[in-house]
Amino acid sequence: ETVDKFQGLDKDCILISLVRSNLTAEVGRLLRDWRRINVAVTRAKKKLILVGSFRTLRNAHLLGSCLELIKARRWVVSLPKNALR
Repeated sequence: ETVDKFQGLDKDCILISLVRSNLTAEVGRLLRDWRRINVAVTRAKKKLILVGSFRTLRNAHLLGSCLELIKARRWVVSLPKNALR
């Protein structure tokens, strides 16, 4: 489902896939729109799981501070370097 379909719906656990990654670390339109990010991250009642490239996502103006907090609290789980081979 897309972010827009969850407007007004809360769930115990929300998994958000932000797996877009590229050599220039540019983010897509979703991550430039604070309203859509707000809908995405505020639907979780108990647990929010974000999946994506930390290197790319930290360049998203709207997520940068949030990701630094997540990193400081050691909530980031990194895949082994050969995980995608």
